[in-house]
Amino acid sequence: MSKKYYIRYKDTIIGTFLERNGLVTYHPVHDSAESIPSSLGYPLGLFPLDYDSKNLKPKKEHRPTIKQVEHWISERVFPFEREGGDKLLENLGLEYYDPWEIAKKTNGVTPQDYYWFSEDPNDKFEKVHPRAEELRDSDRARLKDMVESKFLSRSLKLTPKGRALLPKSMTTFRKIKNNEKDLDEEDEFL
Repeated sequence: MSKKYYIRYKDTIIGTFLERNGLVTYHPVHDSAESIPSSLGYPLGLFPLDYDSKNLKPKKEHRPTIKQVEHWISERVFPFEREGGDKLLENLGLEYYDPWEIAKKTNGVTPQDYYWFSEDPNDKFEKVHPRAEELRDSDRARLKDMVESKFLSRSLKLTPKGRALLPKSMTTFRKIKNNEKDLDEEDEFL
């Protein structure tokens, strides 16, 4: 029997791991992998760099070998020699060191990047990956910087949680655009 695991970059499924007869293979989903900027839809280690291209992009036509998949997975878990490794294995409910089994328990998450995987195609980045909160905070800060810019600061308001409010009516928007100082009480924001 085989099992399928969906590998993602944040929330975009970029490929699948297929576990069959004790071996794990990788199968890219090229359409969605292509949608990730900077070729990040093709994880290095699974896809070697094309040294003939001027931007050193991954070889997208490459088919990762079982050895490359095993190595990529082993880079996503704690090393065999790690101090306290026995305790970590115990906490994961594992009796022996097996990178694939560890990765399945940890969703292959590392603090260095946004790749992860799970059996459920509906799992979400924010529920699984510890860096999701960090991204929300940086997105909130970027939005705040935008809102504090000259025009946007008059056309948007921010809630305490960093959500943008837009003018509810065209009248309110025109007042803002025309730099009218006094907005009426009926001028509402969405």
